Amino acid sequence: MSGPDGGRWFLGIVEAGPAAAFGPPMARLLEGRVERAELIAIKEKSKRIFSDAAEGEEGRLAGLAAYFLAVAAALVHRGETISSRGGDDLETVFLDLAAAAPEPWAGLFRGAAVALEADE
Repeated sequence: MSGPDGGRWFLGIVEAGPAAAFGPPMARLLEGRVERAELIAIKEKSKRIFSDAAEGEEGRLAGLAAYFLAVAAALVHRGETISSRGGDDLETVFLDLAAAAPEPWAGLFRGAAVALEADE
């Protein structure tokens, strides 16, 4: 994602990935207009995509990115953790994603890291 086309690749994941089934993901995930059940559905579909070997490396990475988008949106907009991963692990991942993702998505990941830090 940090390569020359990483930002474009990430935006493609956002627009056509698991979140797209629930409406325009840019506005919905960034503005918090996604219900908890939808976030969990996005997360679960993302996990299936990640674990599906038929998706190839590109698909697996897309599933992983969408997973963390759903988890970040839940933290930022709902104050909820929808992942069983530990807070320290999630915080590290969110900070890494914030450094690589284009804005405004980087801000969502930073916000999730801050939310986790505040819970400590």
